[in-house]
Amino acid sequence: MKPPIRSACLLSLFIFFAGLAASRANDWPTWRHDAGRTAASPVELPGALHLQWKHQLPRPTPTFPNDPRLCFDKSYEPVVAGKRMFVPSMVTDTVTALDTETGAERWTFFADGPVRFAPVAWQEKVYFVSDDGFLYCVNAVDGRLLWKFSPFDPERRAYKLLGDERLISRWPARGGPVLADGIIYFAAGIWPFEGVAVCAVDANTGEARWVNKDCSFVKDGQLDHGERFDGGVSPQGYLAVLGAKLIVPCGRALPAFFDRATGRMEPYTSGWGGRVALAKGSWYACGIGDWLFQSGDLYRLRADATSTQPPKPGDFVRVADFAQQMKVSTATMDRWIKQFKLDVVKRDGEDWLKIRSGDEITYLSWWTSRKNSPPRPGEQHVLETRVRVDVDPANAKELAVSREPVLTEKAMYYSRPSTAPVSLVRDSNDDRIQPRTASYTEVVACDLSDLPGWKATVQGGWGLPKQLVAWSAARFNQLWNLPSSLKVHIKAGQRLFAGASGTVAAVEIPGEGQSPKVSWRATISGTPHRMLTADGRLFVVTVEGTLYCFGKDKVSQKTYAVASSRPATSTDSWAARAAEILRHSGVRDGYCLALGVGSRRLVEELTRQAALRMIVLEPDAEKIASARREFHKLGLYGSRVHVLPGDLSTLRLAPYLASLVVAGESAEKSLSSDQFTARLFALLRPYGGAACFTLLPNTRDALARQVRSASLTGAELTTSGEFTLLARRGALPDAADWAHASGDAAHTFASLDRRVTAPLGVLWFGGGLDRMVPWVEGDPPCLPNEAEPSPYAGAGPPPRVAGGRMFVQVGDQLFASDIYTGRHLWKKTAKSLTEFAATEDSVYAGAAGNCVRLNAATGEQLGVFPGGWQEVRVRGDSLVGAAGKSLVCLDRHSGAVRWKLAAQRDGFSFAVGSDRVFCVDYWRLEHRRKDDPKTQEAEIAALKLASGEALWRIQTTTPATALPKPKCFDPPLKPQLSFSEPSDVLLLTRNQATAAGYRGATGQLLWSKEIPCKMPPKSFTSYHPPIVLADCFVTHGGEVIDIATGESSKTQLWKKVNAGRRGCGRAIASARLLTVRDGNASYCDLETRTQTFLRGIRAGCTSNLIPADGIVTAPHYSRHCNCNWPLSFSAAFVTMPEAPAWDLALSKEVK
Repeated sequence: MKPPIRSACLLSLFIFFAGLAASRANDWPTWRHDAGRTAASPVELPGALHLQWKHQLPRPTPTFPNDPRLCFDKSYEPVVAGKRMFVPSMVTDTVTALDTETGAERWTFFADGPVRFAPVAWQEKVYFVSDDGFLYCVNAVDGRLLWKFSPFDPERRAYKLLGDERLISRWPARGGPVLADGIIYFAAGIWPFEGVAVCAVDANTGEARWVNKDCSFVKDGQLDHGERFDGGVSPQGYLAVLGAKLIVPCGRALPAFFDRATGRMEPYTSGWGGRVALAKGSWYACGIGDWLFQSGDLYRLRADATSTQPPKPGDFVRVADFAQQMKVSTATMDRWIKQFKLDVVKRDGEDWLKIRSGDEITYLSWWTSRKNSPPRPGEQHVLETRVRVDVDPANAKELAVSREPVLTEKAMYYSRPSTAPVSLVRDSNDDRIQPRTASYTEVVACDLSDLPGWKATVQGGWGLPKQLVAWSAARFNQLWNLPSSLKVHIKAGQRLFAGASGTVAAVEIPGEGQSPKVSWRATISGTPHRMLTADGRLFVVTVEGTLYCFGKDKVSQKTYAVASSRPATSTDSWAARAAEILRHSGVRDGYCLALGVGSRRLVEELTRQAALRMIVLEPDAEKIASARREFHKLGLYGSRVHVLPGDLSTLRLAPYLASLVVAGESAEKSLSSDQFTARLFALLRPYGGAACFTLLPNTRDALARQVRSASLTGAELTTSGEFTLLARRGALPDAADWAHASGDAAHTFASLDRRVTAPLGVLWFGGGLDRMVPWVEGDPPCLPNEAEPSPYAGAGPPPRVAGGRMFVQVGDQLFASDIYTGRHLWKKTAKSLTEFAATEDSVYAGAAGNCVRLNAATGEQLGVFPGGWQEVRVRGDSLVGAAGKSLVCLDRHSGAVRWKLAAQRDGFSFAVGSDRVFCVDYWRLEHRRKDDPKTQEAEIAALKLASGEALWRIQTTTPATALPKPKCFDPPLKPQLSFSEPSDVLLLTRNQATAAGYRGATGQLLWSKEIPCKMPPKSFTSYHPPIVLADCFVTHGGEVIDIATGESSKTQLWKKVNAGRRGCGRAIASARLLTVRDGNASYCDLETRTQTFLRGIRAGCTSNLIPADGIVTAPHYSRHCNCNWPLSFSAAFVTMPEAPAWDLALSKEVK
């Protein structure tokens, strides 16, 4: 018999552990409840729930709000353990603990960057990741930091850049954490060409179990249109655990699979993803057992997933059954039969479709490559054990809202979305665009215990014949359905909890012979984004940022309002000082860098009096903590004020980010350091960025000496009142604009910029432009010969860059942004907007037949020049344009006509350079006839820019050829002129080949030969005029040709698919750099003739890698594309000598 005391102790321990187990079972400790992300809890909630409290949080600011496949932080994602809820914030860079009973705040922890992913709660600890690149572990009781971990060395951690309008780590942690068996898994870095890391960390000690950085480079890992290119993993989304596998979502690319024990990655491909039914990637993955849901599609992860025998070629499927399977109407089915030439036979009065033979690698497999590209070693195993058995209707037709199922061992539950494509609307609050709220038609429950059967589906390529093939498919037994507009979020016990705009509800899961029903409803404000159940309560987070708590008791509800972000007006000395700084500097918006937090009042007043985003660098930890708390109380922290540890000597900030720099007394003392001054000046934005200080005379004199000795080009040091201003005036040294669609007025498809050189690193990404510019859906329409669609629909007007601004045209709207930070500046609507050109002070745009002059800084209309304008060029103070059948030159400021020349044929094509206008008077292709030589005649002339006086005229021909069939991406077929000013050579390109070179001064023919505008002639890419450089020109196939002789060199700048590059769009250049879509976005160093790939980035069908104004700017010109490119957003790149050391493809030999 056991002693009574010992028995009592054992009983106490049993009660303690039983209570602990019950408490853990009642938790919701991670995103979607568990490591598999099933969103199912076994714990029942009361049948009737009542509102207990609500928190109004700051409006969410997701990183990619317009892309459903990347929007992993659409709103707040809390978790619950015990009596505490832990709420991350992408707005305030915090994790906050709330009391689940009252909603009262228990503690707040500040990270150094936005916290975009749900935390993980485990054993009285909370784990979370941040855009600052770290995994944090804090005490769940008091929020005290226990440890933090980064996979990168301290030297790398110092690098910061602007990401989504915030200063973050160059390697942000955007692989959301997941915990299994005492190990926390996460990932940091999103740019494969700058390095990423997938990590396993001991949850108790913070020590790394393993770190995989080799996944940054995957040979042939990027798939595009069936062709392979080098790629790499880009972790973006919530990691998940399925047995021994770690699933790492890669944004828009397919996820990567890692062995949890060793960190070894299985063979990887991004997948193609760009056509109907192709496997697509997204940030979202969940699973249970051997089932994996990814981007709405269902996969079976087991060796016998394909064991069922498929139908043989020659078998048939009823048309009606196939239409029901594909969820399309009879009319659509009839159209498919005709369009895809499907085999149809009659049997017993019904139409049947014949099944043709399918390939092992098809549109429905994980890999989708061409027949001449068999699986690589290891891929065969993946093909057999990672089988897609159910295609989401969103992927079966046009990309729409994907399913987000709730999973249990025996069943899955989901709401069936409308198959309408995702569309965007403008927010009424701030004019930003966001996805339209999805609609749903029914709640469905399916039996997960069925083995896969077989289905038939259409497969085929873009513009290729399609066929009906058989594929391994799950044929789930539908347990029940409930017609409803509700979206299912979670399962708690025997109820599903769902919501719709303004509503949250419970759906009873029926027993045998029963029907599902809505058993409880409550009204809320907004649309539910996420739900979770814990501590006997239901928690609901809305898209708009309100957190609701429902419980069993009727109580007097508590409401917690969000702090105001508008500081009260003050008249103290700090308010006056801020006003003087703004007046003397002339800066009213942009990013302001404060060197030291000081008393906080200056920072507060600059925020209140101007539209500045304040970034405060402060080395003192106590001052940082105090400042963060105070700005948080004012509602300013994160969105308007960001306090970071460090100073200019310890941090490596991206250049050109600061429109204004202010400093406290301690920082001003550092101005005696040459290194400090150089680093400070490097941060100033070109075209007027200023640092404003109050300096003693001796310090001011020392600063002046440093500016002179450092030869800081563009530096201007002045005194204004009590302030000393160090400003960066004008453009960067050796920088030049991209003012026209073809680069410059000489139509060279190159800028004169010598500033931007290889190697390149990321300067900024995401942000204002992507939030404002509308998403134009679908492939570009087939248009007449010389028309241009929107660039955001696949092809159209290239961006222009001038005066530190980028101008993008979408339909009848023109958008301006800051190229050095990505900030949106203004938009302007103009009817029938066509061709435009930009300068530092003005934008000239054809609109409704007129030429409208806009203020480049504000978009304000400055003038209207009438005259039927179709094409414009700017050179000095002259504006030259094609207006109807005439060539016109105006004073670009006043609009006064300087001269006008009428065409003798259909019109002019022209180029401007060396104070001359070169023009060709030609017949359009449809007016040329082979039997009439006169219709093939053309005349080239050189005119004085100032007067229009003819300097020379020569005759040439534009031969008659067959009119091409209307095709997407076909360029204009008119003859085109390009002029190399350094070589004084004029090129004539006609009928898709460069035909001749002429001396610009005299018109002397230097050479004549047909050089095709693309190589090889039958490659996918389109014909384009060549890139014209100082002493050579480059064809669309990468061939380098001497401009004075027409002789080809032995150099070919790119040589990939079939001796030609992969991808639509054309190559463009600056004086030292060439950018081109070659599978991945890439650039060529024109001095070393080496090509570097920006792995994971898809360049636009319209050229969007613009080398101008000292950097390469890349607006997001691929929104129409559903292909699995992981990095699908705007970005900019800057010369960065250290970048090659971060790229596994360059820092070590790649075989």
